[in-house]
Amino acid sequence: MNKKLEQTAITRQNIEEAYMRCVRERGFEKTSVSELMKVAGYNRGTFYAYYTDILDLQKTMENELIADISGRCEKLSEKLAKVSFDEVAREAAGFIRENADRLFLFLENDPTFSKMITEKFSEVLAEVFPQMNEHPYREYILQAYVASVIASLTMWHNNGEREPIDEIARTVHGIWVTGMKVLE
Repeated sequence: MNKKLEQTAITRQNIEEAYMRCVRERGFEKTSVSELMKVAGYNRGTFYAYYTDILDLQKTMENELIADISGRCEKLSEKLAKVSFDEVAREAAGFIRENADRLFLFLENDPTFSKMITEKFSEVLAEVFPQMNEHPYREYILQAYVASVIASLTMWHNNGEREPIDEIARTVHGIWVTGMKVLE
């Protein structure tokens, strides 16, 4: 990578990390460009070289996460017939571990991000379970499944990520596949 592109990537990463820190400490509404850039260690002009405003920064970060999810889902769907749920759970767990801070910050604070995640997972589920596409209550089923996964993962994160994420994924999936029999 050339020096200028490398410096751009580092600057953007620093701004994004400072943004997450500011939002955790102050909340979305109270995070200003001035405060954010003071935390990041840059001047306000640097911010505007990359983003039009705070909302643009947030949407850029969210879209990057969605693009990462999409890319991983495409890779999995290519080998869908050959993979087990455990492999899917491991892939999902890896993504969640790598992106937990951003993922949960946005899930807990931005309803539009939650909606984007729900839509992306619904697409994947429709591909994994094509028989569901003909069900008259398809949208309700997808919504219920995705909402339960997001709620369980958020609880896992809020509890300090103590349990192995693959086990949480396997348990939630098991409840959906076998009902409460998974507890026996």
